[in-house]
Parts: sequence; C-alpha cells; structure tokens
Amino acid sequence: MHERSYRLELKGELTDGKAHGFSAITLTYEHGNTVLVGRLRDQSELDGLLRRVSESGLILVSFHTIETGTST
Repeated sequence: MHERSYRLELKGELTDGKAHGFSAITLTYEHGNTVLVGRLRDQSELDGLLRRVSESGLILVSFHTIETGTST
C-alpha cells in the first residue's frame, strides 16, 4: 500500500480564524493563495478535510495526491 500526502491550493489567503481549522496540516501562502500540505491517515480523514473546505466557503483551486513511499 502506498503512503500518500495531499496538496490542496485554496483561492486567497485564509484569515487566522479559518486557518485555525486546518492546524493538523502545513499551511503556506503562494502567489496570493493558501496551500495545505499534509499526510492523512485514510479516506475518511480526506473527506473531512474536503468537507471543511466546502463548509468554510473556500474555493479549491487544485488538489494533488503526493506519493511518498510504500509500506508492506
């Protein structure tokens, strides 16, 4: 099974209040947008992250899965 990290780019820079909801993953700013990068345990955790993005009224610009290695 492959370990996976995810990279999400959100339109604009998050305010401190909205950024606090994403504290479990790395948050940076690039070209006026917010970039979230982190490893999630499973599909359920990914679904929860995407739900937070949607419920916060944020616009998802891009989403990438990052292969980080393999486990047995």
